[in-house]
Amino acid sequence: MSDEYAIIRDGVVVNRIKYDGVSDYAVDDDATLEPCDESVLIGYFYKDGVFSSPPSVKISSEEMISLNSAEKEFRIEQAKAKIMVPQTKLLLGRDVSDAEKDYLNKWIDYIDKVQSLDVTESMVWPPIPE
Repeated sequence: MSDEYAIIRDGVVVNRIKYDGVSDYAVDDDATLEPCDESVLIGYFYKDGVFSSPPSVKISSEEMISLNSAEKEFRIEQAKAKIMVPQTKLLLGRDVSDAEKDYLNKWIDYIDKVQSLDVTESMVWPPIPE
């Protein structure tokens, strides 16, 4: 027996849980508990014992550009957070190891690459440094 269960409300999966199927587990009066596999996600539909995925959403060109612009800013901010400690050590004149300098240079190169990108509908992001 599957240990994955979907909580269904009004024909829509609102949550998914691991459950042994035996111990007491109560759902709200307006919900049901149905066994499912790992492919069933929140938002899927359930009717007559069958799960189905929701229809895909079309995103306009303008929306995609807006999403990519936000992704660009997110990547830059994440990279800045990565370099904060070694950069601060350098600014304070503290010793920085060769490994830290290499790490800092890789992330600064990454920031430069991301900042130089023009935001378009389909972006190709540079690889994140390791």
